[in-house]
Amino acid sequence: MIRILRYFPRLLADYLARRGAAMLLVGVVLMLPVMVAARKAAGGEEFDPTVLLSQGLRNTAQLLILVASYGLIGHDFRTGFYRFVFVKPLSPVGYYAATFVAALLGFQLVLLTLTGIYSVAVRPAWPGTLFLDAAVYFAFIGSLIFAFSRFTRLDWVLGMFLLLLGDLARHAYPKDESFLGAVMNVILPPDPPASFFDAAGVAWGELSWVLGYAAIAFAIGLMTVRVVPMGAAR
Repeated sequence: MIRILRYFPRLLADYLARRGAAMLLVGVVLMLPVMVAARKAAGGEEFDPTVLLSQGLRNTAQLLILVASYGLIGHDFRTGFYRFVFVKPLSPVGYYAATFVAALLGFQLVLLTLTGIYSVAVRPAWPGTLFLDAAVYFAFIGSLIFAFSRFTRLDWVLGMFLLLLGDLARHAYPKDESFLGAVMNVILPPDPPASFFDAAGVAWGELSWVLGYAAIAFAIGLMTVRVVPMGAAR
């Protein structure tokens, strides 16, 4: 673990150089229409730069999570890069846990950079608790993708399919109307609220459920590193 902590700054820097730049480019492209619309509306009496920034970042964050989290495990094994990583006596489980944390930090840094760009281009604004919501959503959606990463290149597709399946199943089989609905409500991914942190307080129940599910998916992803032989590319 000490070796992983020493290696983490280099791991984070490498992640930012490779995938952080791609996330930032995607984020700027997606936020550009928001900034153009905000500049046009800046002279209006009802203009609120914070509202537009928050809405733009929420929409942008959904795609950035996919960019940030796909292939976190599988890419190294498919390309053979793991042979170079584990020349030193690193724990594979610890390394990929640290990789997930680096992805989370990279994702948050991109959101912070987009906030700075918006503040310079439009007007200074701060999205408040959006960064907390974004971290929870990354932990939730990113961990679902992480769980499939060792097995397939389509980890992000399967993660999104599982979310969609959970949403459809809850509408078709409400948890209060049948035993099957109650079981699927527990097994399938939860349906999180738009925000866990608002003026009314913290939605502790939903937050605990989402983070608990994310922890299980994250543990499954780490278990695949231990169970699937390193030489098996998938």
